[in-house]
Amino acid sequence: MEAARAHQQRWHETEALKARGDIAAAGGAALEADGWYGEALALASALDMAPLVARCRFARALLLRREGREGDAPAELEAAREAFRRMGMPTWLARAEGALA
Repeated sequence: MEAARAHQQRWHETEALKARGDIAAAGGAALEADGWYGEALALASALDMAPLVARCRFARALLLRREGREGDAPAELEAAREAFRRMGMPTWLARAEGALA
């Protein structure tokens, strides 16, 4: 991530932030993961990186659900599902619909 920042490669920086969230989530560090997903989501939104925005929302929704924080999870999951549908991302759409079921 630092290399991406040093070379002003914002796309790679955003992907690295999401990856850090994924790693933290897999390791059980939910609060840390949520922070990384939030940073990735903010940067991806600012850069109009719609597919990554949707993937961040989906990852965050799964994290919130797993941690029993159902309050925000449905809205994040629905936003991700709608984005996947709108962008024609069938694999991710199927994952989101499976999570909603």
